[in-house]
Amino acid sequence: MLSELSEWGGRCDSVLAGLENQIARVKSRAHKRAQDDARREKTMDSIKDKVAKDFKGSGGGGGSGAGFGAGGERMAMGVGRGGGMGILGMNG
Repeated sequence: MLSELSEWGGRCDSVLAGLENQIARVKSRAHKRAQDDARREKTMDSIKDKVAKDFKGSGGGGGSGAGFGAGGERMAMGVGRGGGMGILGMNG
């Protein structure tokens, strides 16, 4: 009986070790996801700041040739005719 309990205890230890390994992998993946999310958020903030700065520096796309691009061409964010998102050029 003592040997059976010892074997049972060994199996329990093995199962616990497997669970601990799975928990470590889940925590590692969660940490990596959090890092990826933070990196993506930082990139998006940088893009938003650049767009805001470019828009502000362009005079806000006013009607007297102060828009984006040469000759007062204005740019607008929106949905393209093909249904995709993008930047659309509009002559101002």
